[in-house]
Amino acid sequence: MQKSKDPIPHRRNGLRVTQRPDSPCLYITGTLRIAGRSMRVRESTGLDLSIPGAWEAADALRLQKEKEIVERIVYRRPPPKPFDHVAEDYLARREYSYTVVKATEELAMAFAGVPVALLERERIEGFYKKRFKTQDPLTRRRHEVVLYAILKLAVKQGLLEAVPYWNRVPQSFTKGGALLKQFQPGEVELMIECAALNVKPIIAVMYATGARVSQTLYLQREHFLLERGRGQVTFPRTKNGNSYRRPLHDFAVDQLHLWLLRRRDRNPAMFLTNHRRPYARNKSGGGQLWQGFRTARDMCAAELERRGYPERARVVGQATPHWLRHNFANTLRQVFGMDARTIAEAGMWEDMALVNRTYIADAPTLVRRQIARLPLGLPLGTPLPEGVDLSEAEGRGVARSRQAGFGEESLV
Repeated sequence: MQKSKDPIPHRRNGLRVTQRPDSPCLYITGTLRIAGRSMRVRESTGLDLSIPGAWEAADALRLQKEKEIVERIVYRRPPPKPFDHVAEDYLARREYSYTVVKATEELAMAFAGVPVALLERERIEGFYKKRFKTQDPLTRRRHEVVLYAILKLAVKQGLLEAVPYWNRVPQSFTKGGALLKQFQPGEVELMIECAALNVKPIIAVMYATGARVSQTLYLQREHFLLERGRGQVTFPRTKNGNSYRRPLHDFAVDQLHLWLLRRRDRNPAMFLTNHRRPYARNKSGGGQLWQGFRTARDMCAAELERRGYPERARVVGQATPHWLRHNFANTLRQVFGMDARTIAEAGMWEDMALVNRTYIADAPTLVRRQIARLPLGLPLGTPLPEGVDLSEAEGRGVARSRQAGFGEESLV
């Protein structure tokens, strides 16, 4: 039987397609010399020789391989990498939340096999127009943040020069929007009274530490020191990848003691579901707690309404578990006067600017004090407060207006 011959001629410098006697597949072999360097290749194409057109397809792969080597040696460009492989590298960096993992898996499936360097604007916008046709823009915004993070990793790996542009949902910040997300004294305590037995200690720990839901649900008994006056909790892994050890208020220590006294199991998990099982890590932390928190919140709002606090009942009725984190930051600022850097350290935030922009919602003490001294609601003829000279204040205002290019008539 005559062996099949290679229809592609052999080359002295370069790669060629060959056939091995012990394998039905075609191989790319040879050495490519360029720019004073040599690159030797011995790899299979995965193409069976019996397939019609196998030699032509293998030769196309050979040309593509030579192009990759030239770009790697001459232009110092890394070999093309599919987007789904970059997404796998992204998930392997750390343990992300359920929402981030699901968004990454969805993006990897949508752009599977597409080289990350060829992921252009039209393809990205086409995906988002189809995927988020009816959803809220903020939902799409959270999804786009994940895509941006994956592409940013591709830039660090040298696969991209810059993150490609596409029409993203703009991020907007409403200053003072967190002002409402603060509980009055006794409201969270009332909510804990209304909560189910397994939810009480979770709310108490989040209330006392400002921790996220995902940080709290998976804590073990060994992470706590339950001693009044010396209470302590260790968060082994947080959203930013760091670990923290924080003091625990006696109120939370008492709630944890009551919770453990009601349990008759030896499960190492500190918090259990209403079915007496540990919270599953493959699910969203906020979603697992949401039902129990909402029941306690609604009962607390109804009780506030019954006791004669209808305004506070409407506020508490809108609360979410994450409000406890906002409440922690606002209380440290308004009650104890802590600065943003100290609050970020206490609440396990890495970005002080995020705390200042999103979580702290108060007027500076000086502004609050001066506004309270405004001469409003006084009868006619009441003298101005001491230290205020109206004539001097008017004179300073006119002088500044003239310096700015305005005449006195502009003040009318």
